[in-house]
Amino acid sequence: MMRFSTISNNKIMQSDSFKISFAGSESNVAVALSYWGLKSKYLTALPENDLGHMVLLDLNKYKIDTSSII
Repeated sequence: MMRFSTISNNKIMQSDSFKISFAGSESNVAVALSYWGLKSKYLTALPENDLGHMVLLDLNKYKIDTSSII
């Protein structure tokens, strides 16, 4: 669900900074449904740390129901 991309298309070994984005087939479908005005809900388990909170913020940005995420 999380993707790390290097800056300036460097190889991972050449980078010490990364761009983080969230994607994956399940979240892509939920976002598409939300764009079409349909209710969507995402169910998964996330860690209780900054990365988990970043995922929640990203999903909430697209008005996806995250109330069942543990």
